[in-house]
Amino acid sequence: MIRAILKIYTRLVLGHPRACLAGVAFVVVLAGLGLPRFHIDASGDSLLLESDSALGLYRQVREEYGTDDFIVVTVEPKSDLFSDAVLDMLGTLSADIEALDQVRSVNSILNVPLFESPPVSREELAEGSTNLLSARTDRELARRELMTSPLYGNRLVGEGGELTAIQVNLKEDQAQTELLNQRAGLFAKRREGGLTDEERESLQAVREQIQSARLAWNEQTRDTVYALEKIAERYADEAEILVGGLPAINIYMLDYIRQDLVVFGVAMLSIIVVILSLIFGKPRWVMIPLIVCGAAVITMTGLLGYANVAVTAVSSNFIALMLILTLSLVIHLAVRYRELRAEMPHASQRVLVRRMVRTKFLPSILTALTTMVAFGSLVVSDIRPVIDFGWMMVAGLSVAFFLTFMVLPSMLMLLAPGKKASTNPVTDRITGVFSSLIRRHPRATVAAYGIVGVISVALMLQLSIDNRFVDYYDESTDIYRGFE
Repeated sequence: MIRAILKIYTRLVLGHPRACLAGVAFVVVLAGLGLPRFHIDASGDSLLLESDSALGLYRQVREEYGTDDFIVVTVEPKSDLFSDAVLDMLGTLSADIEALDQVRSVNSILNVPLFESPPVSREELAEGSTNLLSARTDRELARRELMTSPLYGNRLVGEGGELTAIQVNLKEDQAQTELLNQRAGLFAKRREGGLTDEERESLQAVREQIQSARLAWNEQTRDTVYALEKIAERYADEAEILVGGLPAINIYMLDYIRQDLVVFGVAMLSIIVVILSLIFGKPRWVMIPLIVCGAAVITMTGLLGYANVAVTAVSSNFIALMLILTLSLVIHLAVRYRELRAEMPHASQRVLVRRMVRTKFLPSILTALTTMVAFGSLVVSDIRPVIDFGWMMVAGLSVAFFLTFMVLPSMLMLLAPGKKASTNPVTDRITGVFSSLIRRHPRATVAAYGIVGVISVALMLQLSIDNRFVDYYDESTDIYRGFE
């Protein structure tokens, strides 16, 4: 079967390299049109399966009792929290926050009801509650109540009475809520008895509408979060103010994921250029791998956009992995071609490329398949982003393998063989050192690896699982400071 495939491949690809490259370019451009639809999702909904029973219960509770979308702004004034100047500042700050378009209401120590400052009877409570700014309120009693009350202690006021929080309640995204309810209903029906063709189309349409609504909501929330940060800067002389809460953390995570995609991608490209320059030392062996890697990343990213699959914190390194895995396939072929060029200096380019493909096709496809099986094992997880990451990398490896064997041989067919390939002094010295050590000291080598194995097992036993979310981030980040 492999021989038949290689025979067809030789006739179609190596026989028509220009047409092959034109076809690949068309596919890459077509896939690239999906790049604008590529998106990132850091919401809690992206971490759970759509059929998760706990998620269904959460939405029922939310529908009954209202939205829990609120941002927390912590304020640590430089003077006494309950002084007139600080309370005036909190009032002005609260008014500035409440003026934002997405803000529905604001809760702070200024407007929450007090029941023990002084104590009120049920009859008095029926007439209306008092708050910190009410004329009859005793401020010292209010301080004690706000610090010790089960409702407010360590929620609105910190244990030491030096820190307070402002709850910024956001307006509910009613359109997204209705779409989520529609999707939940369709999923329930699918579990019970299946969906009609019309209902399946409706489910797909609802999914796309949810994604569009979520992207719009995220942009609106981003504007609110950064508006809150600008407001906080205006009060920097009077207090240290931090912005936290799940909506804010969601926005910060989206920004970090975007930043990671760019940083990892640029870093990997830079490393690839340096490594290829050191190993091969020729422009063609730098440019061809870069073209193949770039085409693979563009194609896969565009396909994710078409498929409406979001990148999450779990899968944010997929671009770096795509570059690494694609590069490994390319280097296998490049090294084999150079070996053949050194062995057969008078052979034609077609002979060299055909032998390169023939000797490396089976090892490369086995390498790709075993790696795909490894990533494919993630799909049995019950964690949605892990499942998506598994399928993402399986598809990515397929794209990498296809483009490597289409682009690199075709480009070589259009180039002259060039000068006879020379050995690389850097890699020769490195492998020579290890080769010499192993030949001279075989027993010591085995003993050294045995010691490494024992140490590795001992260290493996010390592994632990940590799901404290805040520890995933550096102490200087907005997410960590917001949580703290």
